[in-house]
Amino acid sequence: VWPVFLFFIAGISSLYAQSTPTISWQTDTTKIRLGEQINLSIEVSAPRKDIVAFPEIKPSTDSIEVLGHGAIDTSYKKERATYKTTYRITSFDEGKYRIPPIQVKAGEDVLTTDPFEIEVLTVPVDTLQQARYGIKDIRTDSYTFTEILQKYWWIPVALLVLALIIWE
Repeated sequence: VWPVFLFFIAGISSLYAQSTPTISWQTDTTKIRLGEQINLSIEVSAPRKDIVAFPEIKPSTDSIEVLGHGAIDTSYKKERATYKTTYRITSFDEGKYRIPPIQVKAGEDVLTTDPFEIEVLTVPVDTLQQARYGIKDIRTDSYTFTEILQKYWWIPVALLVLALIIWE
């Protein structure tokens, strides 16, 4: 009787676990130089019938910019669906910044990522050791034959038409 009871309990718990949405996330790095990007990948696994809504991330500081997120990639396996998207985050100010938890709605559930920190490093520039050069004048590059032909294509055509008129 006990093995049957344990098998029954394990089956019910696995059915319940399959119907509960789950979230996982990862970043490709947490340290960047000024202007570089961090890719934050979020994956949600939920029952097929649940509607999953990824939010627009709005940072709490002006120093962090969310450049957007990629298309939502959806795959299905039996009665489960897996939704994946990647957010691109950057900063142009040096320092450490905390990205708050991101909430994703999956059906009636609200799934939350963990907060994480990113560190934005500057590139050291030694202005004392660099050679200084004067400002150069503006130079115009000469046109190639193809560029001239593209711009003034009508001249050879007009000359050909004129030659045909004169010849007859």
